[in-house]
Amino acid sequence: MGFAYYTVKGSPELLAIREPQQDNKPKYPHLFFICGKNKKVKSLLPGIEWHIRLFYMRLLKVNIISIIFLAVATSGFAQTKINSVCRNIDGYWGDWIPTLGYEYELPRIKGTYANFVIYPASKHPSDYCVKVDIYNFNDRVDKKEKKRRIKEKQFYEYSGSIEFYLNDYYVPTTVRDWVAHWNGKMPTKYSHDGHTGKAAKRVVYPAKILIAPYKDKPKCYNIIFSEYGIAFTFN
Repeated sequence: MGFAYYTVKGSPELLAIREPQQDNKPKYPHLFFICGKNKKVKSLLPGIEWHIRLFYMRLLKVNIISIIFLAVATSGFAQTKINSVCRNIDGYWGDWIPTLGYEYELPRIKGTYANFVIYPASKHPSDYCVKVDIYNFNDRVDKKEKKRRIKEKQFYEYSGSIEFYLNDYYVPTTVRDWVAHWNGKMPTKYSHDGHTGKAAKRVVYPAKILIAPYKDKPKCYNIIFSEYGIAFTFN
């Protein structure tokens, strides 16, 4: 009997030692492993979250800068000087005339390649003498097309409008006078006739805009309206 007892059950001393060990052993040891790993991960979370936020902030900053740069580079010239002007009267273009005078008198151009105003340097851009709007301007001309147009001297042609101002007494009183005296320093939106004191009269014409072939960005505009036309170059 003793042989059978020890063989099946083991000694009482061993049973006394083994039983508490069996009670303390976890039923699901893999859960302890997972919990332990989770604790380590949780301790790292603040640092991970900080790096993630930093990454997205930098990415957002780069995207904003890229968008601003792309918008400015492709469509706008901000503000620049007009270098020379030309006039078309009765179908005849005259000679190119450089814009001369004191710095505060010289005409400036501000806006985008599709929508811009021309105004004296001494005035605010809102008090302009000419406003041009191009309805179908293409600012995504590829290099191959640019080279072809330069080689063939083919102008870009668009439709749009031109706005300018006339006086009741002093020249320019008519469209012909205005074109004949076009030099980029004409009556402005908020100017008044020196003789009558009346505000300048607003005139708007549909226009055909011809832009000379260019390698990078437009530099020469021809605005054709009614029986007349004006042209100008800028930096």
